[in-house]
Amino acid sequence: MSTLRREALLNCIKTTLKRHCDIRWSSRRQAVTALQKNLPSVHKLLQHMTDRANNWITDTASGAMILLRQIDYEFVCLLEIWSVVLVKLDCTNKSLQEKSATLDVASSLLSGLAKNIQHLHDEGVHKYAAKNVCDSMSIKSSFTHKRLKKVKGMAGEMAGDEVHLICAEKSFELECFKLYDRLISEIKSRSDIYHTISSDFSFLSGKASNESSISYLGKCAADFGAKYNRDIDTLKLVNEVATSKFRVKELVKNISTTSLMDILKVISKYGLRNAYPNIETALRIFMTMHVNVAPCELSFGKLKVIKNYLR
Repeated sequence: MSTLRREALLNCIKTTLKRHCDIRWSSRRQAVTALQKNLPSVHKLLQHMTDRANNWITDTASGAMILLRQIDYEFVCLLEIWSVVLVKLDCTNKSLQEKSATLDVASSLLSGLAKNIQHLHDEGVHKYAAKNVCDSMSIKSSFTHKRLKKVKGMAGEMAGDEVHLICAEKSFELECFKLYDRLISEIKSRSDIYHTISSDFSFLSGKASNESSISYLGKCAADFGAKYNRDIDTLKLVNEVATSKFRVKELVKNISTTSLMDILKVISKYGLRNAYPNIETALRIFMTMHVNVAPCELSFGKLKVIKNYLR
């Protein structure tokens, strides 16, 4: 992008965007939000660039004309939809990158995100904001009717046109619903995996110690020891869980709301590591499990600096 075009664009959106990255959701949200909030100004700038009298070169004018043709009612609707979706995704993604984030917290965050997306799905596609934006730019606020393709008719079919019963607006809504369904499915799948793993450690929580019986806790400890037999002594873990049920309850006031991190801190604070070594090991395994696969999303390109062979 030339200096003149860059300065003209910055005057419209009033912000400097980071370079787009496939693993950086924040950059996607910032780019879409900046365009969504300043679309009328950007549209006006593109119209200004198409005028040869304003001393823009031919390539700039032709490129601006191509972009103007792409800004229609469907484009504005998609921009409004993705702006809302990406804000919700980015907020959850930032929470998942916190140092204190654990699998149980991540499962709850993703479950809440799935419910947010489901709420957008249930509300349907609202086109009122897009209509107002199109009216401000003097753009026709209706979907473009495309030519129906001829398809080979099968036995028993009456019509020869593709999707003959669906109008352009209904087709757009169906595509948006497919988007929501795909997002909900992916988020729920990830949330369920986190929940399955964190449930293996749930018998160590304060709530389980307060409400569950010793026999139930012992069964959970035996199942856990069989799964993590390389790091845990199963028989010792069963005995430690049985004795820690009452001791931890005396050391912690609000045992029902105590998290696994708090219990690990109690063990360290009161010098109980030698008494409950397997419980401490199990808690440390839980605390060191990865929640997010891309912790560098909020960085400023440090990986490039580190991997650069010149440095």
